[in-house]
Amino acid sequence: SFIGVAPADNPQYAILLTVDEPNSYAYYGSIVSAPYVGQIFEKIFNYLQIEPTQTEQVNYIEMPNIVGKTVDEAMKILDTSKITYEIDGEGEVVSQTYPSFGEKISNKDVILIKT
Repeated sequence: SFIGVAPADNPQYAILLTVDEPNSYAYYGSIVSAPYVGQIFEKIFNYLQIEPTQTEQVNYIEMPNIVGKTVDEAMKILDTSKITYEIDGEGEVVSQTYPSFGEKISNKDVILIKT
């Protein structure tokens, strides 16, 4: 689940989105629910003709290929690229990432590393 409020400086709208039985590799609210909350807010703001007031620049990069690397190697690559991540599992080797290698991610995204 994910809760979003907007506008941030004077909240007038709140959205709670809960997903029942998300698929096994993606179950964090930041990965499953948050993108849909963003899309709903976008439609609300378009309908109400509210202009975005984004003050922080969003930079996009390509998701690096860390599958098959040790968790330590993967963490070094992601830290160097300033990519925020969460680790799921207690293994020593990365078996899967969400999003996958090559996908565009922003500097605000949180990626999921499965071991």
